[in-house]
Amino acid sequence: MGRARVSSAQKGEEDRPGLPEDRSAALRMMSIHREIARGARPSVKKLAEEHEVSARTIQRDMEGLRDRLGAPIEYDSARRGYFYSEKYRLPLLTLTEGEVIALVLGAGMISRYRGTPFHDDVRGALNKIAHLFPEHISADLGTIDRILTFDEEEIRGQGTSLEEHLVLVERAIRDREVLEGLYYSPGRNEHTVRQVAVHHIHIMGGAVYIVAYCYLRKDMRTFALDRFEHLVPTGRHFRRQQDFSIEDYLGAAWGIERGEKTKITVRFAPLTARFIRERRWHPSQVLEEQPDGSLLAQFEVAGMGELARWIRQYGSQAEVIRPEWLREEMRKEAFRMTDVYSRKHE
Repeated sequence: MGRARVSSAQKGEEDRPGLPEDRSAALRMMSIHREIARGARPSVKKLAEEHEVSARTIQRDMEGLRDRLGAPIEYDSARRGYFYSEKYRLPLLTLTEGEVIALVLGAGMISRYRGTPFHDDVRGALNKIAHLFPEHISADLGTIDRILTFDEEEIRGQGTSLEEHLVLVERAIRDREVLEGLYYSPGRNEHTVRQVAVHHIHIMGGAVYIVAYCYLRKDMRTFALDRFEHLVPTGRHFRRQQDFSIEDYLGAAWGIERGEKTKITVRFAPLTARFIRERRWHPSQVLEEQPDGSLLAQFEVAGMGELARWIRQYGSQAEVIRPEWLREEMRKEAFRMTDVYSRKHE
């Protein structure tokens, strides 16, 4: 495999450490770093097209990464793309615990713009802000619902012990310290003592989740942070799983739930199809237009609970075609609903 170093930057660049003052250039460099770090081996041409700048601009950005920030960038001539010759982390920001909490709670405030004419501008701003988050925090801020008014809903659990728990979790991630708490599982309606090694904080649907190794289940699990009681540090430390990736962990999940991958086909009636085709609901999404104006939507999803609830909200406008077992579950649910609404209301 042939390798070639990125061409040298102008003399004196190495004397100016840190990201450039030009905000657009800094954001591009952050994005380029992420592409290279995840092993995508991007080319200059591909990056230039994605960022809508010239190839020379991208070349200068990569020179800046190498010369300003010491990134070990090399070129793979066989695959025609750039990669890191050794493990590298971009030294972006050091956030205080208070600043992390402000970002987490601020995500809930920003969500009130969903469904408004400001959607595109807000989403663009959030995508840029996302590059400034530490690696152990992510926010799912791209789910745009059909709402015409502002959504004033706060982050779930805010005003209780959530803020205190966030301080503990952020510190535990930084110090690699195991936490212990009493966790409530609504599905089982039970409390269990859990010791967890937290790897990631994820914000979604107005709730804060942590992804952690659970010593009780001996596996990585997702926990709603507001369902913990008496969360405390244990004084024990853990070694972070170096191959952990939130993208790989959530993978094909519809939202936060995980499970076995299942191929789903749903037919949407013409009226609802107009809305469904307007956006990408899942990375695996494939849409097939039908002669009568209806739409076949195909997904490959891990974890069925959230997807099933999403389908049910469309009522008779959505019909599960495959798999047969999910179609049968929807049929039974329809009968149960018919029975409920057939009763005389007193």
